[in-house]
Amino acid sequence: PNRIALIVRDESYTFGQLYAYSLEYSRKFNQFGIRKGNKVGLLLSNRFEMVVAIHAIMNIGGELILFNTRLSSNELSWQFQDSELDFLLSEEKYGDMIQEMNSAKVIFVENVPSLLENDEFVAVEEFTLNQIATIMYTSGTSGFPKAVEQSYGNHWYSAVGSMLNLGLQENDRWLCTMPLFHISGLSIILRVVIYGMTVILHV
Repeated sequence: PNRIALIVRDESYTFGQLYAYSLEYSRKFNQFGIRKGNKVGLLLSNRFEMVVAIHAIMNIGGELILFNTRLSSNELSWQFQDSELDFLLSEEKYGDMIQEMNSAKVIFVENVPSLLENDEFVAVEEFTLNQIATIMYTSGTSGFPKAVEQSYGNHWYSAVGSMLNLGLQENDRWLCTMPLFHISGLSIILRVVIYGMTVILHV
């Protein structure tokens, strides 16, 4: 727990701190109404809160849908409707890009609700390999973008395969310059937790 898990700008966070932050956010999101099995969208830029939110929703047992912040409002609106998401976590700077959300509730990370005193949240401790972890949309070059489901098994074996090809040393650090809404960026965030190594997140 005392090893450095994440470096963002000049701030460092240990695995213990990252776990504590993720549980705190899980409790807050749970009190806001997010439950196991809910589809939770992320429209966030690379930042500490996005890393925490990814782990927090997994603690709850929700399915993460990662949206490209570089899309137009119309493109995002179509994906919001198609994904049938229950909640959207975003930033206030993207407020103008978020059109009518129907029944989905929007939470801005700058205004995450405060914790209530009576909290009975219990984090999910086990996942099956075929359980859906994340959903990402294709670029849609041949038509409308398609939602691609990624299981915990997909992420696990991606991490294993990367380690077998690249190797792993105790003092390795991984510089993540990719957006976390892209599989190349997200896979780094998940791999370092599996490996127990440090990721330096470019924001």
